[in-house]
Amino acid sequence: MILAIANRKGGVGKTTIAVAVATKLASTTPTLLIDLDSQANATESLGIQLKPHVAKWLMFNETPELDRYGKLDVLAGNADTRKVDLALASEGRIYGIAELLRPITQYEWIVLDCPPSITMVTQAALYAADLVLCPTILEYLSLAGVRQMMGIIKQLQDAGRPIKMLGIQPNMYRSTNEHKAQLMRLVKVFGAWPKGAVWPVLRQTIRIAEASEAGKPVWGELDGDRLLEWENLVERVRQ
Repeated sequence: MILAIANRKGGVGKTTIAVAVATKLASTTPTLLIDLDSQANATESLGIQLKPHVAKWLMFNETPELDRYGKLDVLAGNADTRKVDLALASEGRIYGIAELLRPITQYEWIVLDCPPSITMVTQAALYAADLVLCPTILEYLSLAGVRQMMGIIKQLQDAGRPIKMLGIQPNMYRSTNEHKAQLMRLVKVFGAWPKGAVWPVLRQTIRIAEASEAGKPVWGELDGDRLLEWENLVERVRQ
């Protein structure tokens, strides 16, 4: 199963969610995390040295050079990944990532951490994906990114791609009037889980940032209700 974590807006916790989901899935099933963002935050947040492995794989069809974090395989990236966008665009290769993933059959899950914009790399990742998880914060520009992402998925479905919106994940939630109002707007448009697309919120906590700075996923930093929110997120992915 290929899962793309994507939103055109940065700062929504996309990479944190991608890393958390991938590491937890890898604890029970073979899982590969591919860092498609040229900022390479997924690579760095796991304490892995920045490397041009994604760029070499996508541009030159080289055999993927993988790093390991616990039981998780990681295809690391660096700033060279931005060159891939130009290459894919010049060749019109929206199917490029899908083609390269086809022979990689040893994983039950492949998690794609996408760039925070609708680049050619993002479009190619969505073209390759079976499922999309769209993190968002409860602010206008981020919600506009969700609407755009839903539009792209609809276009791919209309073109015959077997892609499904797994869920919209409100992140960094605070119990303010602003966040409550934006959450209500989001639910009004897309519906609430389990019948609708909007998943239960992940509340804001400083421990998430501390985990990223320490080069590790959130799992060792959370406890109580905050930990349960993230564990439930992964269970919804598995379902």
